[in-house]
Amino acid sequence: MAWKLSFCAGVGSLLLLPALFAANTLAAIGVVSVLLYLWAFSRSRRWPYKALLLCACFALGSAYAQWQAQLQLERRLPETLDGFEYVIEGRVHGIVARSEGQQFGALRRKQQFDFHLHALRLLNQAAGSTAASNAPSNVVGLKRLRLSYYGVQRFESGQQWRMVVRLRSPRGWVNPGGFDLAKHALGRRIHAYGYVRESHPVLQLAPADSMSLRLARHRVLQPLIASLQYGPILNALLLGDKSALSDAQRTLFIETGTAHLMAISGLHIATAATAGALLAKSLLWMLPRLLLFVSVPTAVASGAVPAAVFYAALSGFAISTQRALVMLLCAAAAMLLHRRSSPWSVLCTAATGLLLFDPLALLGGGFWLSFFAVAVLLLAAHGANNRPITVQKKPVFLTWIKLLFSAQCALLFGMPLIQLALGLPLAMVAPLANLLAVPIVSFWVIPAGLAGLLASYLHNGMASALLALADKGLLLVMHCLAYLQQTPLANWRIEGELAGVSMLVAMLAAVVLLACRKGPLVPLAALLWMVLFAMPLLNLRGGGQLARGDISLWQFDVGQGTAVLVQTAQGNWLFDTGGTFGFGRDAGSSTLVPALRHMGIAALDAVILSHADSDHTGGAESLGSAIDVGQWYTGGSAVRVLPAGVHAKPCKEGVAWRRDGVAFYFLNNGAGGQSENNASCVLMIRSMSPPVASSLDATNAARLHRSAGSVLLTGDIELDSEVDLLPLGRRALAATVLMAPHHGSKTSSTASFLDVVKPGVALFSNGYRNRYAHPHAAVLARYRARDIQILRSDYHGAIRLDFKAGRWRAPHCARPARRHFWVYRQRPIRCGCQLSKFPPSGCNPQADGGGL
Repeated sequence: MAWKLSFCAGVGSLLLLPALFAANTLAAIGVVSVLLYLWAFSRSRRWPYKALLLCACFALGSAYAQWQAQLQLERRLPETLDGFEYVIEGRVHGIVARSEGQQFGALRRKQQFDFHLHALRLLNQAAGSTAASNAPSNVVGLKRLRLSYYGVQRFESGQQWRMVVRLRSPRGWVNPGGFDLAKHALGRRIHAYGYVRESHPVLQLAPADSMSLRLARHRVLQPLIASLQYGPILNALLLGDKSALSDAQRTLFIETGTAHLMAISGLHIATAATAGALLAKSLLWMLPRLLLFVSVPTAVASGAVPAAVFYAALSGFAISTQRALVMLLCAAAAMLLHRRSSPWSVLCTAATGLLLFDPLALLGGGFWLSFFAVAVLLLAAHGANNRPITVQKKPVFLTWIKLLFSAQCALLFGMPLIQLALGLPLAMVAPLANLLAVPIVSFWVIPAGLAGLLASYLHNGMASALLALADKGLLLVMHCLAYLQQTPLANWRIEGELAGVSMLVAMLAAVVLLACRKGPLVPLAALLWMVLFAMPLLNLRGGGQLARGDISLWQFDVGQGTAVLVQTAQGNWLFDTGGTFGFGRDAGSSTLVPALRHMGIAALDAVILSHADSDHTGGAESLGSAIDVGQWYTGGSAVRVLPAGVHAKPCKEGVAWRRDGVAFYFLNNGAGGQSENNASCVLMIRSMSPPVASSLDATNAARLHRSAGSVLLTGDIELDSEVDLLPLGRRALAATVLMAPHHGSKTSSTASFLDVVKPGVALFSNGYRNRYAHPHAAVLARYRARDIQILRSDYHGAIRLDFKAGRWRAPHCARPARRHFWVYRQRPIRCGCQLSKFPPSGCNPQADGGGL
């Protein structure tokens, strides 16, 4: 088992690498590792040779994983080819997700699907040429795309099509607690995202494969499921199609920690395997003469494996089912070969087999959650009986309840470790919700649903009755979850992180609690575990606290939009809420809420909506429903985007407040006759803390005193508003940090305005390759000419600036800080330098991102 663990550790080292080794280096490591393994294996079994054996396995695992990752990165669409249009041919793979929603003010239908590429050429090149001769050399390797379509054609799994698409790289946004799109795409082997161009013909080349098991069942079951109250959930459970789940249902599952039950996973594969094993044992009971030809373990394995494979095939062999299937096949192989293997050995064999088949599976959280959950249960079983968990020959109802309760308690102490390590939210109501929902789903919904699925091959009436029975079980589950969602316990969530010593101590405490049922260490371990997990819950994490007069500024990466968080010692304010993307998605739910919860922020003192443009107010509604907001301020006509009953104050000149030694006040008049952009709120934030200027001469010290610790947030103001602000003068407008007006459009950031404000750094909030070409080249030239540092969300990701103890600290940029091999970087990007000097000598804007 040791060599398996060493190989898995080598594959796991892939997550720690900032860059991959060269292909020649990997080949050399692989050859040397194999030779070293063969030499050490042929020698004595003494510990020096065993150590060499383990080192060879580790190196071989690392080289193999890097080779596989390198193959996928070479196929990935480069950033330099974003936005090109291609004529592609290929096949639709998997279930097509369909949805309806508002986009650009109209109701539209959307289809999303994976597309396996057969041929590709640039749109305006000769149609008779091959893809390889026309496409750029670094695009030929594209194999799998994730496409969206908004037209009237209906796509089905297995169909072959020719269409024109516009592609983009799987780059994603980078925010604290945010979703890593590049990592997700690499783990799923998606090489590019794109959408079908409706202005060009979409031609079907071949119909769907009639032999597709999943597609055939999908077509048969849809009429039967459509009339059921929870048909979309049954669709997700039986076929892995979650596209029809409503936003309310998704939110309910997430907030109660039961999302894993509503997708085909290891629990459901185990349920199907158990049903097959029971069927095989029933056959032996009815025909005892079969025992003359086959043993009971062989019969059980022969019944469990086909049932599990059939169920996994219905889900399209999703990644979550692959893990459970490999585990089951390893256990079944041991039974068929009559080998007595410990559960730990089976678990290691399953992990090794899965990583050999797909080493990139470890990039997804599901891999770690699945294997960690099984390890926790095995450790708890060892602590209970000093032997693996075994089911009694004639189990009674109370025995099953006891087993389920014990398993849930074990997961309660073990699973928070891996969830927080992966940055996943931890719902405190989840243990109780799972204790109620898991038995109903496992022993009622899944068996009835599978029976209905099998009955659909024989008689639709019988299938409809069985599916209705499964729907009744889901009705009970949903009522229980809805009740728990309304309890005060549902509001308690752990969104923080445990790292370093805290994680190590928590892990040791969990091992003691699971493996030991008695002893003097158990009470101490329980106390340590509760204290460590109460720290993020009560927001008691150390480090990073602000003192009176300190300011922490976050510009989030929300694409072509704006969202800026301002923090003081005891307060939090948000300036704008990003944009809306249609189909129920917006920056509030996808970026701001996860980021705020990750930072331990449960409430905001105020939210300022600078004006009514959707790229500044799109996330307001979802943010307000998830985060408590003390006060709303609105500029222009932004008040109309707020929900009914929400009171807002206008952000006009004279509105001001102070908190923790920091002053906030609006500078603009917001005249109703102005354009919406020019009616944007302009907010000045100024620290009352005296600046540190010991190293500056008298002239620079005076300039620093007027502008140090000051931030000017400008919204989308343009030339007219900038001219209106100029009479306020240098004393009112001076700021160290300036939000570039209107994302850096050519109608803003005039020379006279920059000369009065004299910022040390400018923040640009832009979408990557946005259609407005923001920021404009002439505007960037003005900032560079004045030696102003330029920080851009499209290149730097989320940006944090801290003013502490009278001094601006060096900026922190999320994208350059992510030192992973899968992160997109066109070229090395530095974040910035110290901001407390005027001018920032020694800080070349071209070298620090100003030239981007």
